[in-house]
Amino acid sequence: MSRAALTEADRDAYRAEIDRLAKQLAAYVGVEPTIAEEMQYLSESLREAVALLEQVREYWIPQPGHPAGDQVGVSVHTLDGKRWAIRFDSVLGMRAWTADGWTPPLFVVSKDVAYCWERDAALAEGRKVAAMLARQQELPVREFTAAVEQTVVAAKQLAEQVSA
Repeated sequence: MSRAALTEADRDAYRAEIDRLAKQLAAYVGVEPTIAEEMQYLSESLREAVALLEQVREYWIPQPGHPAGDQVGVSVHTLDGKRWAIRFDSVLGMRAWTADGWTPPLFVVSKDVAYCWERDAALAEGRKVAAMLARQQELPVREFTAAVEQTVVAAKQLAEQVSA
């Protein structure tokens, strides 16, 4: 296998290109951002992250160890960015977790009852609820029956309010 010999002109062109790149690279060697520049960059990045967080309207918290994986869990949801609800889609319909426990299905509960948390508190409590649901896996029969009865009472009250 023979190599084509470089001409003197080719060698000079390569040397010139190498010299040009070396000078360009030398401009960056030893140039470090100052602490103030780093702090400014980090502050801008943090502001951008906070702005993105302000746009979030729902977080999903999977039940740890559930056989269905990330498909089952609780959502932490907001309508206005200020008040948050911890929601779970149960066999009885979408329900909310409050400081007093589970609400009846959301279609019979006022938004003021369901959306009763601040975001950070809702996320922390939502993690606890997801873990609690994972431990329970199913509602005991007594709790299920009580929840059905509670739902029937709430539905009757709603019907009375609508007809009045």
